[in-house]
Amino acid sequence: MHPDVGHLGIFVSGRVAAKEHDSLVNSLDLIDTLPPGLFEMVIDEVVTESRDGLRCETYRMHFEERTLDAIRAYDDGREDEKPFQTVARFSEINEGLYSTFLAPWVKAFANTGVAGLTRVMNPQRLRYTMLSDANPCMAGLKATANLVRENRVEAPADNQWREAERFAIESAERMIEHSTQYRDLTIEQLFKAIWTNPLIQALAGEAATHADSRKPATSRRRALEQIRDLKLRTIAAREHQGTFTDAILRVVYAAIKASGSVDASAFTAAREIWMKHPRFHELDRDTFITQAKEAALMVAFDEQQALEALPQLLPSKKDREQAIALIRRIIEVYPDVASEVSDVLARVEKIVGVERATTTA
Repeated sequence: MHPDVGHLGIFVSGRVAAKEHDSLVNSLDLIDTLPPGLFEMVIDEVVTESRDGLRCETYRMHFEERTLDAIRAYDDGREDEKPFQTVARFSEINEGLYSTFLAPWVKAFANTGVAGLTRVMNPQRLRYTMLSDANPCMAGLKATANLVRENRVEAPADNQWREAERFAIESAERMIEHSTQYRDLTIEQLFKAIWTNPLIQALAGEAATHADSRKPATSRRRALEQIRDLKLRTIAAREHQGTFTDAILRVVYAAIKASGSVDASAFTAAREIWMKHPRFHELDRDTFITQAKEAALMVAFDEQQALEALPQLLPSKKDREQAIALIRRIIEVYPDVASEVSDVLARVEKIVGVERATTTA
């Protein structure tokens, strides 16, 4: 969680967005190709000082692997979610009543004219229409606005009307903030008072021993597990198939899995290295993302098998030497290469049978 921005750092303030815009944009491709799992986007502020004594603020972004426990740590449990089950049940009941008794009448009276009138009279649309040229009463406003604009004279800072305006704005701002807080608190308390009431929960059937909310979601879980197993079997069947590109991506994702984090700037630099390689030159973005996702799934599912299949993906000695040389160049981009990443590289060299001194770019 970013301490200065909104939920999970998705919605950022203008100040943060202005300084971190480049980092966010440059990370879009990285986000598309992250391996399966949960990652936190961490933004670190880096302050450097030039020879002239000027301070320069930049931002470095990296993604760290997380678990669901990291999200649960921000919550106080799931007890407060139970009222929403009651709300969902009443919503289903209301939808059934509407579909049975009201929907036929609505369909009978619905036509193009009524639909157009409903759109025009919508309060959200009407408030703009009343202040537009469509309202005859606003005919003189445009001429008056132009007259005021042409004869506008800025009032001095100590003008009493200007000070009164500033005071009124600040008072209105405080009133809106306080009323918003009071409104939110009132709605929350009213919601809890209604939907946590035992009578309401009993009417919704949530208190019954046979209620769906009390049953384990075995059927849905079983269906999801079957889909997962089918997808994994399909991926496993292709472990010994692939190209030079697939081999490189498997090693990259094995290194990411070992380190547990991905640096955005290092990823950008590494991408520049491998995209300039002749084997990657003709690879378009969509194909690259598709291959990257499949390689990430293979490594996540069975890393050992994904790496053991590298000799089939790199049949010639030249392919293996070029692959190892390219992987080393990519790993060198990372300023602090973890020992786990070095171990992955050593494993790959042993699997493909390439010694460090024999590799060629």
